[in-house]
Amino acid sequence: SVIDKVMMYKNDKPVLSCLMGSPGGIPGADDLIKNNIPIYTFPEGAAKGMAAIMQYRKIRKRQDGKINKFNVDKSGVSLLIENARKANKNTIIGDDALAILNAYGIGIVKSVKAKTESELFEALNNLAFPVAMKTDDPAILHKTEVGGVILNLNNKDSVLNSFNQMKSKFSGPNQDFEGVVLQEMVTDGVETIIGMNSDPFNGSLMMFGLGGVQV
Repeated sequence: SVIDKVMMYKNDKPVLSCLMGSPGGIPGADDLIKNNIPIYTFPEGAAKGMAAIMQYRKIRKRQDGKINKFNVDKSGVSLLIENARKANKNTIIGDDALAILNAYGIGIVKSVKAKTESELFEALNNLAFPVAMKTDDPAILHKTEVGGVILNLNNKDSVLNSFNQMKSKFSGPNQDFEGVVLQEMVTDGVETIIGMNSDPFNGSLMMFGLGGVQV
């Protein structure tokens, strides 16, 4: 029988079978299954299965990559995360998020906060035009959708007008104005998003993709 032949010449090579039609109605199908020989109804499926086996073999045989190590401020990052947990925060954004990036050697744009007009003009003394203005409200994660981002501000007048717009939109009788963040504009490049999470089933996860309005 086929099984006897396979067992006689048994080696490390994988064996697949193809029984055209319904395997359940073909004599010998049960014997193949009992001996861990997969059954395919069409040759195309067997070929794809073999290709997947070969691809997996190549992955297993490839050399381990080199893991680059960087000098990072792990203690500082741990403190930021611990403080966020104590404050029952589900996300880390704003200054704390930028501080984490900086601790890992990832370049960040120069940014300054301002809640009043005097703080606004003082901030401009430390920035180069053009600048971007974003609401600093911690409750707003996706700022663009609510009009919380204004780009390409080229002078003090445009910055002041935008500041007043932000103050009017994001403050009221039951809402304190959280201020704005001014950042120097970055030209060229691709806007991206990066995020991290710890899932109870899948463990540590990382997200990376197109950022900005694409999120």
